[in-house]
Parts: sequence; structure tokens; C-alpha cells
Amino acid sequence: MSWDLTTAPDMYLKYAKTSSAEWDYVSGTLVDSYSLIWTLDESNLMTNESWDFEVWDEDLIGSDELMITGSFNPLDDGALIYSNGNGSIEFEYTTR
Repeated sequence: MSWDLTTAPDMYLKYAKTSSAEWDYVSGTLVDSYSLIWTLDESNLMTNESWDFEVWDEDLIGSDELMITGSFNPLDDGALIYSNGNGSIEFEYTTR
């Protein structure tokens, strides 16, 4: 796997309820970034159920590369760290 050989990856996030056939949310792309912070607005809040996510590296030439994928319940799982051998992602979130 080679994510942007001379710069940091250009990452975006997708997530959806596990029961959904479509993505509920697709973020904008964070260009040349290893540190990701996505702040969700009121229309994109997660509920107490299972959610799937994917983080992608956007490529302008060729196809986008899937970096990491997983699923979690935001009210049951607390902080999450996922790793796939190519990298890891940590989710930190607050509930209200």
C-alpha cells in the first residue's frame, strides 16, 4: 500500500448505520494530513446502534485507496483504536 509517496495522505471518512444500504455521511477531504479531526454537525450525529466506517486516501490519478474500515457502537464501545497493519486510527468522541 502506498499512500501519497511524497506527502501525507488526502483522507476522507464515510460512515453509515450497519443496517443501511447507503452511506449516511461522507466527509470532505483533509489534504496532506496525518492528523484527522472531523466535527459532526447536528444532522450527522450517531445513535445507539452499530455503525460501519471507512477511511480513504483520495487520489487524483488512479483510484482512491481504502486505508481502514471497521464498525462500532458509539454508546457501547468508548474510545476506539483500529489497526490493519498499514496504520491505525483512533476515534475519540463525546456523547450527549
